[in-house]
Amino acid sequence: MNIPYQFMGKRLLSVSLVASVLLAAVLTGCEQNGNNTVPPAESQASARPESSANYYNDPGTFPIVKEKITLRVGVPTVPVIKDYKTNEVTRFLEKKTNIELVFEEYPLDEYVTKVDLMGAAGGADLPDILMLGGPAGNFSSTAVSNWGQAGMIVPLNKYFDKLAYHLRSAYEEARYMDYSTMLTLSASTDGNIYAVPSYGEEVGNQVGGGRMLIYKEWLDKLNMKKPTTLEGMRAYLEAVRDNDMNGNGNSKDEIPLTGFIGQLYQIKGAFLTPFLGSNGTDPWINREGKIEFTYNKEEYRQGIRYIKGLVDDKLLDPSFFTQDQAQMTAMITSSPHLVGAYGRSSYSNLPRELWPTYGVYAVALAGPDGKRHQTYWPPTPFPTFLITKNCKYPEAAFLFADYLASSEVSFINRYGFEGQDWRAMDPAKEVNLYNAKDPVMQTVNKWGSLQNTYWGGVGAYTNNASFAERTATMPNDPANADYIINEIVANLVKEAEPLAVRGTTISKLVYNEKENEIMQDIWAPIETYVNESFTRFVMSDMNLDTEWDAYVQTMNSMGLKEVLNAVQSSYDRMFK
Repeated sequence: MNIPYQFMGKRLLSVSLVASVLLAAVLTGCEQNGNNTVPPAESQASARPESSANYYNDPGTFPIVKEKITLRVGVPTVPVIKDYKTNEVTRFLEKKTNIELVFEEYPLDEYVTKVDLMGAAGGADLPDILMLGGPAGNFSSTAVSNWGQAGMIVPLNKYFDKLAYHLRSAYEEARYMDYSTMLTLSASTDGNIYAVPSYGEEVGNQVGGGRMLIYKEWLDKLNMKKPTTLEGMRAYLEAVRDNDMNGNGNSKDEIPLTGFIGQLYQIKGAFLTPFLGSNGTDPWINREGKIEFTYNKEEYRQGIRYIKGLVDDKLLDPSFFTQDQAQMTAMITSSPHLVGAYGRSSYSNLPRELWPTYGVYAVALAGPDGKRHQTYWPPTPFPTFLITKNCKYPEAAFLFADYLASSEVSFINRYGFEGQDWRAMDPAKEVNLYNAKDPVMQTVNKWGSLQNTYWGGVGAYTNNASFAERTATMPNDPANADYIINEIVANLVKEAEPLAVRGTTISKLVYNEKENEIMQDIWAPIETYVNESFTRFVMSDMNLDTEWDAYVQTMNSMGLKEVLNAVQSSYDRMFK
């Protein structure tokens, strides 16, 4: 599972998969569409005005260009940015680089369609640069690959080789990715890299799978410690079920564990991972380069049996599999209180004053082998900055992206400027829970609100793990929910991160045309069948004993071996 960029929140919005598929189809069609034929990138290079090697300064030197130039930039309209042109990041970058930015805004939900139409018309109206990122999501890797091979955007390999300066430094500072691996993960199947990627490390989110938020008052009332094993978790849930925890005289209205259908992966992460010893949310396991399928293994059946037992014994609310987020929110905030725990990685369903009430996380529950395995979502680079065939200054555009992705600008792009958006921590009044080298105090939390200080991550960025760890808060007091939750999350990260399942996790695969067809035509229906069968097994609509073999055989007959070969082929091409 690829989890996109996020800081202190849930998942980043992604550009519509359907739109991306349409984009790929349109761009592929451009190669063969009569008057709209687009020549290969190599041919377009000669059609583009030749830029002098002397017009830009050496990489890492400012300004980027000796004489002012203008670049047209296609950007998404997003609710957090008031005006790109007058935005303080824009003014900062223009002054620093000597590049004037002329923005062409496209509505976010129409962005890909807009570019589709320009591509279908031959691409003459494309701006010099196309950017997504942050709250706007990212381009589909498949779409970018097809777009590049259709000649609409230019390959950047030689620029990464000769001009990258800040990118190299940024990835030296990254904790979970190096420059070489980033290039491997960013390359298309033709060997070209068509995008300067964005990359974000937020450790709390990387170990955000399989979390259960426990109602602290009831845990304390039962004089129980935080569960760290499957047995301990079950014991707590049984105690909630069997006692009148809310004291209303009804010992039958307590709900031990609930959630909503959009968070089913939390149940899988919590209760399948201990049996598999690898991510319960992933269909594939990497065994030292050999890719295996997860959901036909006996360990997977054991995990389902555990979850089914929770449902059978009225410990796991069956509505987890059907209700929506609003219904769960009403349940966990009801009066009298009803819920002992719920599956979620954040507190976004609770008003701030109730955050500390669910102040205990259960993570990495030890399974049958006695070991704790934390579900892990590895951070991966994803395409957000493209240079089109129309750009007369591709070197300058790349150098601009290189600086945009620097640690300096990435921090500003996310957090704003010192003195107005954040200030240095006062050690006498504030604390940093991660012992960060350069802690700061967020004075105005503009993230998610309309502002004109920064781009919120639009464009290329490289946010390393230290960014999120640099925040500081006022010391603990009964009214300071921020500190309480920051302390809980910090302790959670310190506990879960060393237990993260890394060696068996596949971070990202890029499929060639044949492999992609297999994944679309064969794997997609198998995946649907797997997910449906999971729920049916748990809810006893399918029998784990008498129907398991038929379940496995059905997947085999649907073409599972061909899918596994495609996954292995992609992995071998990328990493061996």
